[in-house]
Order: sequence, then structure tokens, then C-alpha cells
Amino acid sequence: MSLIDRLELSVPLIQAPMAGVATPPLAAAVSGSGGLGSIGVGATDAAGARAMFEKVRTCRSRPTNRQTCQPDVRRACARTAHRTSAHKVC
Repeated sequence: MSLIDRLELSVPLIQAPMAGVATPPLAAAVSGSGGLGSIGVGATDAAGARAMFEKVRTCRSRPTNRQTCQPDVRRACARTAHRTSAHKVC
């Protein structure tokens, strides 16, 4: 089964989830037209992301893609450890 079939899309279109550009109304319009609408929340905090998800939820009835950014926690911890080890605290 193809992704188009699994998502029940009538149009083979996936909107790019670009933060700041892919707004909830745009995602809802794309989904409502048969494609897969997307929102990008990489440039907002958790409260802003929740508000965007809720806005999409209230104005769409079709599947919508949500792009989130997940940092590499191990890499971030290693960078922090390296930086703090370079500075001696008395």
C-alpha cells in the first residue's frame, strides 16, 4: 500500500513543513484540497506549537503533518560537558 493510499490523499502532494511559512490555515487548506498539509514548529516554543496544533485541529478534517525538531541530546550534552570542562570554577 502506497503512502498516498495509507493517508487517503486524493492529490499526490505533501506541503513542505517550513517553520514560519507553513501556517495552520495553509496546512488546513492543503489537507482540505486532498493533499497532506504540514506545519513546521521548529521556530516556536512548546506553547506556540500547541497553539498551532489546536488551530489546525479546529479547521481541518483530514490528516496533517507536524514537523518538529528533535535535538541530538547526546551531542548537546557532550558539547556542554566539553565547554564546562574547559572552564575551572573556584
